[in-house]
Amino acid sequence: MRSFSILIAVFIIGFIIWWFFIREVNDTELAKADQNKQKAQIVIQGGYSPSTLFLQKGIPAEVEFLQKDSTACLAEVRSAELALDKKIAPGEKVTIKVPTDQAGEYNYSCGMNMFHGKVVVK
Repeated sequence: MRSFSILIAVFIIGFIIWWFFIREVNDTELAKADQNKQKAQIVIQGGYSPSTLFLQKGIPAEVEFLQKDSTACLAEVRSAELALDKKIAPGEKVTIKVPTDQAGEYNYSCGMNMFHGKVVVK
């Protein structure tokens, strides 16, 4: 019985490590460009959707984060590269400008660094 309990505990710990740190979610989207401006929305609900957002280089871009999750971890979005550190209440939207003058990747995460996403300028 004790061996079974240890086996279950190891399985649960392994699953948690895989879910939060190893699992790759390939949910991608290309921002819509209209009249020399790009706009996109990232929905926060159990993670980020899309988890990877593509923007066109050279066209000004705004990305809106829409909070649909009440999880404490996902209540904050952080990105050193985008100078982003915002708490977002359920139902709230936060819009940021993303520099598109150069190609590159901008990573962001939740407040506990468990959920990740990125904005790619091509």
